[in-house]
Amino acid sequence: MLDQFLPIPTPYDPAEDPPGSIDPLGTVATAEQLADVLLPGLTARMWRVRHLTFAALAALVGERAAAMEGGSEDMRLEARLGLERLFVSAVAWKDIKDENWRRAARRLPGIGLARRAIHAGHQPLGKQNFLKGQAINGPFGVVQRLARNLDIIDDDNRLSRNGEELLLAWSAEQDLGGILDDTNSGSNGSNWLQRLLPHVVNQVKGGKWPNNGWWGWSDLADLLRPDQPKAREKKILYRLLTSESNAARKRCIELLLSPGILESYKTVLTNGSRGELDREILFQQIDSHVQNGTNETDRLIRYAVSLIETHEQVSGHLEAAFRGLMWALTRRGGRSTIDDLLGDSTLASALAWTRRKLTGVAKRFQTIMAELKEHPQVLDAVKVERLDQLMQDAIGGLISERDLVAAVMERHRRVQRQKRKGVWIEQDDPYWTLMPGFGDNADAPRRHGGAYLHPFRVSNAYSFLSDLGRVRGVEVPDGEEG
Repeated sequence: MLDQFLPIPTPYDPAEDPPGSIDPLGTVATAEQLADVLLPGLTARMWRVRHLTFAALAALVGERAAAMEGGSEDMRLEARLGLERLFVSAVAWKDIKDENWRRAARRLPGIGLARRAIHAGHQPLGKQNFLKGQAINGPFGVVQRLARNLDIIDDDNRLSRNGEELLLAWSAEQDLGGILDDTNSGSNGSNWLQRLLPHVVNQVKGGKWPNNGWWGWSDLADLLRPDQPKAREKKILYRLLTSESNAARKRCIELLLSPGILESYKTVLTNGSRGELDREILFQQIDSHVQNGTNETDRLIRYAVSLIETHEQVSGHLEAAFRGLMWALTRRGGRSTIDDLLGDSTLASALAWTRRKLTGVAKRFQTIMAELKEHPQVLDAVKVERLDQLMQDAIGGLISERDLVAAVMERHRRVQRQKRKGVWIEQDDPYWTLMPGFGDNADAPRRHGGAYLHPFRVSNAYSFLSDLGRVRGVEVPDGEEG
């Protein structure tokens, strides 16, 4: 393989961290699986629905660029990544010059790095100064899972049936009809694509970055502005998201659009955390709407929500106990014995409170888990062994505070060993040592208040619905942009 395709270091962009990348008790994966039962394909990193349209165009550009280069598979990927860098830089140019573009730039992966490159003398964006793991963390990679789920692209990231329909609608509204036509068709869309392709290929092959007056900066930004999909494009995107092909997602989106649930979301949005928002909408609102439902979809949603609720409460209390140990060790300079830690009255009180709360939810979790076999769709979506192990770990910590600490520490060791990572707290009898970088300087040890520990995509769905014009008064939040 050419050396230009080898991995090289790139600047860290915190906006592109995967959700739950800090996961000392290994509960993220199961939460993701449970979230996928209700809103399959969505993830906690998806905020702009129009990135699905971009994904379709990027797939087309990759295929056409590869054809120009004799069918090179490397070129298909690299052209897609090259188009991403041009697109993100185009939006950054607009954002820097015009404050009215600030909303458009929100949650666009790599936008902070693109701004930085422009401010540093209009530097070209390349692998050295753009996103780490761009194929996963760029605009295409972030929505790739949903784009596949909706048949916009196939498993090989090639343009698929619904992607063609989406591109035809988008291009017609942009006066680029015929974008899928053959090279020499003479249509507006085909001509535009043929003008764009050499710039993408030249950037990838020779590192040639377009000059500041390039027509493509305006075209890419204006035609694909993330916050302004047009009418036909929005109609297709909404239809795909609410397709009968996935009844649970369709029903959940319909529920999110109901006036009462939407108002509850807006109310909590003003001062609640994301975990509080997700719990309010799923456990309080959606659950109440499906409680009396007798159809299969409502029964599925009802069970999935109850499993999510108990999973999150058990996870939250176990993590609170673990974080409490970190807090107590930090107060002791990072080293202590377990007897000394349990003798700390503040920590002991917090652990006792956590164990009492855990007792009720662990038993409820056990009861709900016993019903899992009656819900094959959930059974197929989750790894039962992980759920069962979490339940066993929780039950193992109910007898005493010392047992709770032992159960949490054993789970942490097991999880870190499976991830092939070091533990955060080293146990070398009789002393426990907090590893560097894992201190907790809070005023008191953490107590789990009920808010969900993991994201469940409610805010992401509302962000999509806002961009599609289906809800008002819900803004795409700003994110860390590196």
